[in-house]
Amino acid sequence: MWFIYRKSPLGIVAKESMKVILGVYTSIDEAKKVMNSLSKFLLPKLSIIELKPENTDRFASLDPDITDIIKQQKCLERECYILVGSWSSE
Repeated sequence: MWFIYRKSPLGIVAKESMKVILGVYTSIDEAKKVMNSLSKFLLPKLSIIELKPENTDRFASLDPDITDIIKQQKCLERECYILVGSWSSE
């Protein structure tokens, strides 16, 4: 379980998540290479998701800093892929 801490008007808020962003990549081959390497060591289900303008909000709910990375790498102007790890709650 991952925890994200945010400052709010009422103080610091902790949000728990069963998903984590493991990386942002500009090529599908690079993302697959990292996914194959991590799958040997990590237990979560790993998936590669193509970043599109309509699904950026979904990733911001997992990690609020991802929007800065998306802007920095100019992911909305070219192909980018996000590697996500997820655990079931069982």
